[in-house]
Amino acid sequence: MIIAITPPDYFKNESKAIESLLNEGVSYVHVRKPKSSSSSVAKLINTIDKSCYNKLSVHYYYDLCSEEGVGGFHESRGYNIDRVEQREGLRISRGAHSFNELKDKGRGCNYIFLSPVFNSISKSGYLSAFDYEETKEFLHSIRNEFTAKIVALGGVSPQNIEKALETGFDGVALIGSLWSVKNGSIDIKESVDNYKLLKKRYGYG
Repeated sequence: MIIAITPPDYFKNESKAIESLLNEGVSYVHVRKPKSSSSSVAKLINTIDKSCYNKLSVHYYYDLCSEEGVGGFHESRGYNIDRVEQREGLRISRGAHSFNELKDKGRGCNYIFLSPVFNSISKSGYLSAFDYEETKEFLHSIRNEFTAKIVALGGVSPQNIEKALETGFDGVALIGSLWSVKNGSIDIKESVDNYKLLKKRYGYG
């Protein structure tokens, strides 16, 4: 499983870049715009081909899952779903920053991010909080506790993506090593090439 997370800001060509990455085999694309409004996120989603909607996950705005037909929602602090109102078949993801938090949040979702596994590329000073051997032992020990996939997030690059697989993660999430941005525009070819290299190193697909 390889998941792409959008840059926090908006860029030209973003919708076409998302479509291209999904066409190349990215499992899901998380639309995460922390400083944005629901209407602005909806505007971006509306420029993406509807055939891609099932593989999109939105952060913060659950209403877009119903109104736009997006396939997944990422729960975070202050942005949780009332289970009574949850749409049938909706894909749920969450995030954790420690082993204990992962244990607490790992039930009742499809997959959960653990971060930062490596030193972040997109967030300066956001350093890895996990030891390789301890993480490997932890992931092995909890396999029978819940069914959620555990995804490595933070600093995943061509240089360490194989290590994430060796550690025991079910997948990786990409931000800084994926997107190539030049003069306010996403370079689609370079971003796709970045994905292909990461995919090859991971042995995915």
